[in-house]
Amino acid sequence: MKCALKDLKAAPMVWGAVGLVLVVGQTMLSLFMALWESLKRACTGPCIGTSGDQSFMMTMPLSFLIVMFAFVVLWTVSSALAQRRRQLALLVLQGATPIQLLLRTIAVVAVLFVVANMVAFVVVPLVAPGFYGFYMPIAIDVDSFSPYVGSGVYSALAKGAIFGGVTVLVGTVFTMRSIARISPIEALRQSQNPPRRSGIKRLVMTVILLVAALVVLSISGLTLKPVSQATIMRGKAFTDSTSTLLMLTAILGMFLLVFALATAAPLVLGRFASWWTSIPIPSATWRLAGQQSSGRINRQRGTVMPLVIGLAMTMTVSSILATLSTTMRHIAPGVKGYGAASLERILASLAPAIIVALAGVVAGLCISAGARKIDAALTYVAGADIGQLTVLSFLDGAIMTATAVLLAFIVTNISLLSLDFGLLKLVGHCVPNLELLGWLGILVIAVIVGAVATGIQGLATKYQDSVHIIALAIGE
Repeated sequence: MKCALKDLKAAPMVWGAVGLVLVVGQTMLSLFMALWESLKRACTGPCIGTSGDQSFMMTMPLSFLIVMFAFVVLWTVSSALAQRRRQLALLVLQGATPIQLLLRTIAVVAVLFVVANMVAFVVVPLVAPGFYGFYMPIAIDVDSFSPYVGSGVYSALAKGAIFGGVTVLVGTVFTMRSIARISPIEALRQSQNPPRRSGIKRLVMTVILLVAALVVLSISGLTLKPVSQATIMRGKAFTDSTSTLLMLTAILGMFLLVFALATAAPLVLGRFASWWTSIPIPSATWRLAGQQSSGRINRQRGTVMPLVIGLAMTMTVSSILATLSTTMRHIAPGVKGYGAASLERILASLAPAIIVALAGVVAGLCISAGARKIDAALTYVAGADIGQLTVLSFLDGAIMTATAVLLAFIVTNISLLSLDFGLLKLVGHCVPNLELLGWLGILVIAVIVGAVATGIQGLATKYQDSVHIIALAIGE
């Protein structure tokens, strides 16, 4: 425990970012556990919130939230360890084994997890009644539903702590490979975060995930049977099972594609950023930003990947419903029963996972702040002027978020091929709705937010202290 507290004190910015993810994730998980517990206690039989569409609209947010929480914890802790790599390598020099380093990391995360649960135990009972009244009319499209029952809130908090504990433990233990690769020699190197190599195990895992994604994405097209035109015109083209199959195969395929991308991140992210930033813009600062993008994106993958999965998840679900609605309006105009779910219901089902993803993005920006500061100091010493460095700081965030949006766009549209294939098999027609205007809006907003997030830091940096910053980075 002393080692854990010592680590927290030594790197408050890094571990504070991990704590932010744990607080947000654990609070959202406990809050939705409280909503679910209230529904179960209010209903003694089949009623609102315990069966059919209502059950689906409650279990889907929880499922997305748990998956997102686990992977954001993994990415955030991995990024934190990358920033602490030099200190961990020094511990290896002193005789620490990978298991000891893993236990030390788990101890630090455990302390933060306890703090996160304390926050959840205070916040959830206070906000759950109001949140229930706000959320349920949006998530469940009915005229009335059971009132909030607060008697089970502490039981829900206990369940949330158990689910959250397992999720955090799994996400942390998966960082063991990162810890095992730390070499004592790196304690003497200047680079705090050398590029990770894509070994054969990582490549094999990427191939397995890609093959699994392709298999899942093809399931709906291979298993669905065509329906007659008469059935389509009666508004009965989709049953509960066919609708669920079309949606879940696309969403599961999307998750597998994102996981494959995350596995291949050291090989893909930097090269992809360098590729699209090589567009010929007559600006020396832009060319410099493009040259630096590869290494920076690799260091910021803890920020990029949560943003990719959050955007891909949101836009995949939205595009699925838009494509279904567009296709059925084309082949069965005026027929009732083919309307898409409202945007509010989509966002309600995805909101918990999106909030955790955004917390991961913020945490990643905080963790990588030190590395960006050192990069700026090195660039200043190399001869860049302050105006150029300020522009570079804005471009850093803009390039990072634009890369995430472009990758999410690719993942989403590959995932939608599953729906297209399924619709062609089921109703013999498909009118894809890629929601290009929505993607353009997301790109503009993401670039602006990313540029502001890193640009503010650049404006606050005293570049004249660059030599001092570099000296601290290398331990002088």
